[in-house]
Amino acid sequence: MRYVKQVSLIALYASIATTARAQQALPTIEVGGAPLRSTSRPAAPAPTSERPQTGSAATAPPAPATTRASPIVRYAVPAATYTITGNELQNTRAFNLTDNLLRQAPGVIVNDVAGSPFTPEVNFRGFVASPVAGTPQGLAVYQNGVRINEAWGDNVYWDMIPSVAIDRFTLVTGNPLFGLNAIGGAVTLDMKTGFTWQGFELDGRFGSRGRRQASMQHGLISGPFATYMTMEALGDDGYRQFSGAHIKRFYGTSATAARAARSTPM
Repeated sequence: MRYVKQVSLIALYASIATTARAQQALPTIEVGGAPLRSTSRPAAPAPTSERPQTGSAATAPPAPATTRASPIVRYAVPAATYTITGNELQNTRAFNLTDNLLRQAPGVIVNDVAGSPFTPEVNFRGFVASPVAGTPQGLAVYQNGVRINEAWGDNVYWDMIPSVAIDRFTLVTGNPLFGLNAIGGAVTLDMKTGFTWQGFELDGRFGSRGRRQASMQHGLISGPFATYMTMEALGDDGYRQFSGAHIKRFYGTSATAARAARSTPM
């Protein structure tokens, strides 16, 4: 009996030590603004064939290129993910970001709880991100890696997000890595920079009931520096008297090549 107890204690100590080593070997997980850029597994490096060098002068082989992989890639996330690019968002011709979600992201329902198209409530599989105080929030929203849920109540004000400046939108189902009140999922927004968008663009749209939208965006690269700025104005007279809404937004950013290389996953 004593021998059996000793064997059991030894097995228990061995399992505890193995668990401790496994916990120490866990990699550091970084939750950023664009954790899901990589959509496929990294390709294996192409085989290189060595050829005999001819002539007196020998050239050194080129140094292998190193790439920084994304902290979390789509095939490594044990959950469903939906990614929409900025071009796809623009092609929908929707009035705002939430209308784009309703048209392209599966499982999304948009409710007009405040009587304005700029302050909707987004419902994703029963979990909401609402601007109304007191609503149980179940979605976390990140813009360039920064959580934009309000500190008091975790409310989400969708009218503060410039839809023109969005470079990539990703909707992730329930994942505890995104912090509190993300049991239903998380929305990650990658905004445009001068490195990802260059040029000058003017856009104007008009619709029924006095609906109007105008935007301007400009991106520029000058050596190691890049700047991006956009201005957006939207308005709607509403479907009843005294229900109009008007909003103006500005977004700008500047970065250097070294900072973009550190912060932008491949």
